[in-house]
Amino acid sequence: MKTITYITLFFVASLFSSTKLYAQTTYYHYRFSYDDSGNREKRIYIQPVLKKANINNISTKNKEEFIVDNTKFGEVKIYPSPTKGNLTVEISHIEAQKVILLVYNLQGKQLLNKTLSISQRTSVDLSRFPAGMYIMKIIADKQSSQWKIIKE
Repeated sequence: MKTITYITLFFVASLFSSTKLYAQTTYYHYRFSYDDSGNREKRIYIQPVLKKANINNISTKNKEEFIVDNTKFGEVKIYPSPTKGNLTVEISHIEAQKVILLVYNLQGKQLLNKTLSISQRTSVDLSRFPAGMYIMKIIADKQSSQWKIIKE
């Protein structure tokens, strides 16, 4: 009887639940203090701000998932997610003069540094790195955003 009750509750809960999926982007904020001659004395960590980004399954033909994120500097599309090696990054509606893409492993080691052309599709080759999770950071002028990338 408990099994039927749990199945019924699960079914009812699934009817009322939202079908959208969200990914989180974490921004780390620091405040710095300086002495009278302009030397930095200390760095103060401010709690991270989490931002939700919609994940839409746009392509049904090859079942790639897009990560679409409206950042402070423009709209960013990242696909496929997860990737097997080649990742495509599209940035649109951007006014920045210089855009830099960085990829880090989870230990914080920078693995890739690439200057991007504005409003174009860019391919990022992760095939030489082992399977796992990576952090991709895009810097446009003085603003930045970062995403978790999973390589299979």
